[in-house]
Amino acid sequence: MDASQLETLLSPDYISKEIIEVHRWIYQVIENTPAPFGTYWLNKGKSHKPLAVVDLQAEQLFMLRVTKRFGKNSVKIIGEETPDSELDLRHEKRICVLIDMIDGTDLFERGLSNWCSAVVVFDPSGPEILGAFVAVPPIPPSRSGFLYYATSAGAFKTALSENAKDPSRIPLANLDADRRLADATFCLNGQKSSALLRLLALGKHEKLMAWLTTNVERDKLLKISAEGAVGFRFYDLAGNPMMARLAEDTVHLIIDLKGQAPHDMIPGTFIALKAGAHIRDHNGAELTLNVLAKKLLQPGDETSKIKYILASNESILNEMLGLLS
Repeated sequence: MDASQLETLLSPDYISKEIIEVHRWIYQVIENTPAPFGTYWLNKGKSHKPLAVVDLQAEQLFMLRVTKRFGKNSVKIIGEETPDSELDLRHEKRICVLIDMIDGTDLFERGLSNWCSAVVVFDPSGPEILGAFVAVPPIPPSRSGFLYYATSAGAFKTALSENAKDPSRIPLANLDADRRLADATFCLNGQKSSALLRLLALGKHEKLMAWLTTNVERDKLLKISAEGAVGFRFYDLAGNPMMARLAEDTVHLIIDLKGQAPHDMIPGTFIALKAGAHIRDHNGAELTLNVLAKKLLQPGDETSKIKYILASNESILNEMLGLLS
């Protein structure tokens, strides 16, 4: 892929137009298909993965449009539903694009927000992450969604609209370095049984339980004296949409306890890190961009799954690491 093509591929204008077209198609599928969320069982080698019909069609449309634009000799598109344990990109010469057009299908099916379309562009020869995009569709009454994205130029937020003329691009680089865990918004996914079990198991961490108890007492005292209230909040939401919001400082801490595949966390993580966030594994080791890029080379392998603590500043990250120790 030449420099001009790569510039286009990493352009928020181009990615917005392609994602909007896919979103338009998604709603047409839902309206005109008898069972758009019907289960298609994808063979993953040792097991099968349940996949909604609309997921598969959205993925195929994006892959077709991008491949047609740049040519199959210049770009390799990997759908989120495609990677298996045998996919190996370590010798791939083309620019690679890993996509998930409906990240949060179960939420979308139920008419809930916090689903998105996620894209990460990387050069496997480095390996190097070149850009990431998280498109959050409109939440009523808003008529426009938002595209969070990051490249070597930094992290930004812009309107997800094909009609916007010269839309404003808001730099995402003002994370509160002084915020403490007691006033942070904490996100952790506990929707499926396996995730909920891990969430409930946090009750075994005595330091964390003691800290939460202290937080409750502190909140009571602040309210009695009319000095304020503890700002700590917990939400059973995570993944790429919340990571993108961490980049704009509305979310401050996201933890994964099980281990996520690269497509489930690298797009949002890259945007957050470019905005100034910090990430470590559960042992406290830093997850550098180079480490994350290497995970993309075998995206379907079990060893590529990542457990992490992503925080808007080092203070919050270190506080949580200490409570989980």
